[in-house]
Amino acid sequence: MTNTSGFKDEVSGDLFTTYYDNPQTINLISDWNSRHPDQSKTSYFRTHAGRFAYMVDLVNLIGKKGICLDVAGTSRTQMLLSEMTRFEEVLLLPPGIDVELDPWADRLGLCKYDFVIFAEVIEHLGADPALALHEISRCLKPGGIFLLTTVNIASVLGLYHMAHGYAPYAMSNIFGKHGDRHQREYAPIELQKLVAAQGFETWMTTTNLYQTAEIKHRAQEWFKKLNGLNNRFHGDTIVIVGEKKLEIDEPYRLHPIYHDSVSSNKRGDSPPYMPKLLHSDWKFDLSA
Repeated sequence: MTNTSGFKDEVSGDLFTTYYDNPQTINLISDWNSRHPDQSKTSYFRTHAGRFAYMVDLVNLIGKKGICLDVAGTSRTQMLLSEMTRFEEVLLLPPGIDVELDPWADRLGLCKYDFVIFAEVIEHLGADPALALHEISRCLKPGGIFLLTTVNIASVLGLYHMAHGYAPYAMSNIFGKHGDRHQREYAPIELQKLVAAQGFETWMTTTNLYQTAEIKHRAQEWFKKLNGLNNRFHGDTIVIVGEKKLEIDEPYRLHPIYHDSVSSNKRGDSPPYMPKLLHSDWKFDLSA
């Protein structure tokens, strides 16, 4: 299988690639500019164009049709998914729902959706992300597909920052006021396990979806000199695909994401079904 982590074979001497530079992203920017010039010229769209292109391409590769729920998505992502995928309908959560505290699946419909997208959301949750994942499972049909993306705290840049005396966060939550900042950034395996604990068969990879700045080039040169690190874990973005396999009665709050003091699931505990739901390979190859 071709390496889809965003890292080329070290033998080639070219370690770093990003989806932002792919023809797919360039085409998406051009296409979106012709459809929605007001949207395509915003700094947010330009920054996230690689992520948007990857999400659209991955959804189309998976091939699931039907009704999609974009949890905590925006009108921008709703338009993108509606116009550039094969979903019959793309819906957003109604206003006023707390994604991680409310039992919102009851309101939206149990076992109703074919596909749920949870893109760049979980890092903003600070109370109970397992409950949010549990509600996603409840609203999915058996065999429904779940796609999660989030920033990777263990990215090459994050490792570089830690090795040089700085925190690895992509976005800290100190802003001088209460705001929508990152409350917790995740590493790949812990997040895959948290998703699997809610009854999803899971596949996980990391990839690079954003532009490179000079600091990233320095980090890549530093990373090349290290030995023994698995490239699969160090792209800038974690991508998890889950297929709903089990109905779980309660959210499973897995350590170390939940500390012993706030969860009945103690250090070292895991549900007995979880190992069968974790895959170490990645079967959604966009480079083929």
